[in-house]
Amino acid sequence: MAAIKQQDWVSIGRLGAAHKLSGAIKLHVDESIGLKKLNAVLCGKTQSQALPYSIKNIKPFTNHALIIELEGVSSREQAQQLSGNTIWCNKKYVEQSEQIVSEKIIGYTIIDVQKGELSTVDDIYFLPAQTLMLFQFQNNEIMLPCHEETIIKINHTQKEVLVNIPEGLLEVYLK
Repeated sequence: MAAIKQQDWVSIGRLGAAHKLSGAIKLHVDESIGLKKLNAVLCGKTQSQALPYSIKNIKPFTNHALIIELEGVSSREQAQQLSGNTIWCNKKYVEQSEQIVSEKIIGYTIIDVQKGELSTVDDIYFLPAQTLMLFQFQNNEIMLPCHEETIIKINHTQKEVLVNIPEGLLEVYLK
């Protein structure tokens, strides 16, 4: 990990209880924060005492919590020792806006700028490399990468997600 400059890191939440026996742990996050391509965090009581961890896996748990697996944390006991610590991530991986993709958009209508209304959001997968939106289209399961180029606007009032699906992506799933 490159040199850590404290001003480049922001608090994103606090670790909760261990989850299952494998060392996974709940991360309670601020609902206004969206994470993108997160692969490393700092964990500690204070930022100056925090230690760096690489992320093995992240998946949604509730509207305000994720299940996170950290490299080097492989047992329930190790996860419990981290419980209560604050988690920081580099600012470049944080989106603080109304356009973040979260579990709140499950059930929202998906509207493509070219093709119009397509489906509804079935699920959101938070992976270390990217976030994926899952939906059904013409009886096929489609996974749309969520980033600035594909997610144009999220309208929480109308419960709609305006997307720009890359040319050829739907066709790959329809073959």
